[in-house]
Amino acid sequence: MRKAGTGLAADRETSARVVLNLLTAALALAILAQSCSLDHGLEPSVQSISGTVRFHGAWPDSILEVRVAVFRDYPVESFIDLSGYSDPVPLTCDSAAYNVELAPGTYDFVAVAGRTTETWNTGCVLGFYHTEPDPETPNPVHLKSGEHIEGVDITVDFEPARALVEKGPGTYASRGRGRTRRIN
Repeated sequence: MRKAGTGLAADRETSARVVLNLLTAALALAILAQSCSLDHGLEPSVQSISGTVRFHGAWPDSILEVRVAVFRDYPVESFIDLSGYSDPVPLTCDSAAYNVELAPGTYDFVAVAGRTTETWNTGCVLGFYHTEPDPETPNPVHLKSGEHIEGVDITVDFEPARALVEKGPGTYASRGRGRTRRIN
């Protein structure tokens, strides 16, 4: 049994604690919600290149997979030097859009590579990014932090490239125009 006069004071004290706990919880939730909208400083930046690959001529039956491959250096010594690559390009299409996420930097060689064996090799290059007036020289791409560069378009002409695909590793079609270069 309660003592006379203590029940009302105890109920007020308990009510005050409940209200104080509810206010503290509400304040904590408000601070948490506000912190979600604050600038959190450095976040990883995403930069990429994109374009369209256009294919001319009949696709060789020997091609198992096609991707856009990006390299920092040219000439390419090995596919180990690969900096990034696209998702697979649909086989037998006339054209396909691509996107490659990369670290900031300069990339000297953006190429379309077609795999004809279980492994990729430097002989898989079917065409590369270049601009006129020199179609025999790859055009470098300079990518800044957070930048997206569009229009890195590449044309593959399968007629001159077909002989190279059938010859195997070590040669590639320069821009798909029939000229070849040897890479080892």
